[in-house]
Amino acid sequence: MWEEIKIKLQEKISKENYFLWLEPVKEESFKNHTLILTVPNEYYIKRIETEYKPRITALIKENFNKDIEICFKIVHEDIIPDVK
Repeated sequence: MWEEIKIKLQEKISKENYFLWLEPVKEESFKNHTLILTVPNEYYIKRIETEYKPRITALIKENFNKDIEICFKIVHEDIIPDVK
């Protein structure tokens, strides 16, 4: 579901904003009318909540005819140091 919504969002916002704010966001799960998205940090949650969540929920309603709750989970990418 999220990948389809990202494609629609890409058509509606600037390329820079898309790659900065939405490309790093991944779908963890969708069940019981709850979409769980993973984000890199708390700042992403705040930004998506204020700037993009209304568009996201509208697109989901429009394309999937579902009223859903969107939750966020912070997932830190493991960075493996280059040890030589």
